[in-house]
Amino acid sequence: LCVDLCDHFFRGAQGGRALPYLHAALDYLEEAYQNDSAIAMSNRCLDVPGLLEGAARFKVLLRKNSRLELLGRRGAQEAVLAEARALAEESGDKALLSDVEGATARMLSAVGRYEDAREHLRRHLVIAREIGDRQGEYAATGNLGNVLSRLARYEEAREHYERALAIAREIG
Repeated sequence: LCVDLCDHFFRGAQGGRALPYLHAALDYLEEAYQNDSAIAMSNRCLDVPGLLEGAARFKVLLRKNSRLELLGRRGAQEAVLAEARALAEESGDKALLSDVEGATARMLSAVGRYEDAREHLRRHLVIAREIGDRQGEYAATGNLGNVLSRLARYEEAREHYERALAIAREIG
């Protein structure tokens, strides 16, 4: 129903009326693995001038990025992440910047740019610690272990894996 309502309101040039249903619609499409449809719905929302700004726009961009990531559409992913980074930097919201650092690192790692991914993960880890985001700290630490293992830095990787495991136990 939420997908149909969003579609109806976007077709009728009433994007504001679609917003209350947008995330439920994206949830449904993502859970049903309708990735292209989720990307299309995100695009329809993002393409309406002035409809989403700041953190709300950022959230839809990262949801779109996650679908592009699953589909391996790296060029489109880079463009989405560039816009998300600009929004995060403009807002000064460290939580948003932490999220975009992690997403950028995953994309870089997927294309074998491990040194670049490592730098983004280090920034992600620093910010997550700074803002007290234990889940973000766990993700950054574990992903940094993955990247270090790809760089054949096994002892460092093991240290990060062990730290990630300890954080996971702490946060349940």
